[in-house]
Amino acid sequence: MNLILTILTKLYGWKSWEQGVSAAAVLGGAVAGQLSFGVIGDRIGRKAAFLVTLGLICLASFVSSFMPGQNPWGLFATRLILGIGIGGEYPLAATLSSETGKRSNRPTTITFSMQGFGNLASPIVIIILLYIFGSAHLDLVWRAALMLGAILSGLIVIPRLFIHQEFKKAPAGEYGRTLCNNFWNLVGTAGTWLILDITFYGNDSRLPSLTHTP
Repeated sequence: MNLILTILTKLYGWKSWEQGVSAAAVLGGAVAGQLSFGVIGDRIGRKAAFLVTLGLICLASFVSSFMPGQNPWGLFATRLILGIGIGGEYPLAATLSSETGKRSNRPTTITFSMQGFGNLASPIVIIILLYIFGSAHLDLVWRAALMLGAILSGLIVIPRLFIHQEFKKAPAGEYGRTLCNNFWNLVGTAGTWLILDITFYGNDSRLPSLTHTP
C-alpha cells in the first residue's frame, strides 16, 4: 500500500494526513482482528474462522480496487476491513501451524517467514505492472495491484477447505486461567513482537512521505 499511496499522491495530490489515515486504517483493523479472531477460532473452529478472515481480505481487496482515487475515505473503509482480516490471520495461523508441528518448529517458522517474502514481492509486482501499463496509466497500475491481492486471496480458498484441525471448544473460564498461568510468557512474546512490528510496519507506512515523485 505504501507504493500505491505514492501513486495516488502523484495522481490526485493526496495530502500527508490522507496518506497517514489510509496507511493506519489497516493497522487499526489488524488490532481488532487479532483481538477478536483468536476467540472466534476457539468458538467456531479455526478452519471456519480462517475462511472468514480470507473472505474479508478478498472482498476488501476487490472493492478497494474500484474506489475513487480522489476520495481517501473509500480506501480507508476497505483498508480497515482488510486489516481486520489480516489481523485475524495472525492468531489463527500461529495456532494451526503450532498444532501441525508439535514435534518441530518448522511449520511455524515457514509460516511467518513468508511475510518477509511477500514484503519483498510487493515492489516487484508494482514494477511489473508499471512495465505492462506504463507511467501514462498509473490509475490502472494501483487498481490492478489491489485486484491482484483479491485474486491471490481467492486462490487460497481451495487449500483452506482441506485444512486439518484439532479443535476442541474452549471451556468457560479457560481464557482467564490461561492468562494467569502464562502472563509473563505472554508479556515477553507480545512485547518482542510489538517492537518488531513498530519498525516493520512503521517504516513501511511512512515510506510515501519519504519518497520523491517528480
